[in-house]
Amino acid sequence: MSTSLLIIVVFAAIVLMMVVQTNLSKLKSPAWGAIIPTVVFIAAIYAHFFAKVELRIGSVLIFLIPFIWSLEEWYRGRKKRLVETEKEITKMKAKDI
Repeated sequence: MSTSLLIIVVFAAIVLMMVVQTNLSKLKSPAWGAIIPTVVFIAAIYAHFFAKVELRIGSVLIFLIPFIWSLEEWYRGRKKRLVETEKEITKMKAKDI
């Protein structure tokens, strides 16, 4: 596989994972949001120890950027979920009064 094709495939996979991460992080259970960061971490461990990918800045960034991005997206999704839940509770209390 050529380097340019590999970069395109990796970029497409990262974009797909971030779209999925955005939706998973908003679900009721916080464990759903941990799926993508865990997958990225396991892939990095596999690439380093089993596939023998060299530790260069490019190969580290391929795993580090999506990992940090997915953790940040997980945090934002949980925060949004809490805000939406509080709004619903406030709305329900207003209807009860």
